[in-house]
Amino acid sequence: MFTWLIRRLIQAGFVVLAMTVIVFIGVHIIGNPVDILISPEADQAERARIIAEMGFDRPLWEQYFIFVKDAMQGNLGRSFVFNEPALKLIAGRMPATLELVAVAALLALAMGIPLGVLTALRRHSGDSGAVFHLLRRAAGAVRWVEARQPGRPDDHGR
Repeated sequence: MFTWLIRRLIQAGFVVLAMTVIVFIGVHIIGNPVDILISPEADQAERARIIAEMGFDRPLWEQYFIFVKDAMQGNLGRSFVFNEPALKLIAGRMPATLELVAVAALLALAMGIPLGVLTALRRHSGDSGAVFHLLRRAAGAVRWVEARQPGRPDDHGR
């Protein structure tokens, strides 16, 4: 059991590392972050100052290692959209996220256990397909409700 847990933690570490690399490189692939963050009306001196201040003048690999080092110390940087520490924004949204997770888990248990028992009892009947269809529709409804929550990070404060 202990070796299984250690193995899973190591795998989780590799997944987190891979995701940070993918997201970090993805941000640079979609365009130069400087062009996205700095106003087009800014003069060259202002652009150079902000580039040096944010570390965009360093090589990409160095920027990544600085990001990882800071993240391991609890510094996730500042939100460019809200101009606040990213960790503060995450913590501010945590109660709503935990509430959503709790409600979804309760709904999943309330629906999944009875439907699973029904499907097991009537294994070779047409009910199995109906149960699958019901679960798929329920999952779609949960996603629809979640997508309409105010204050989602992708609505950029609008």
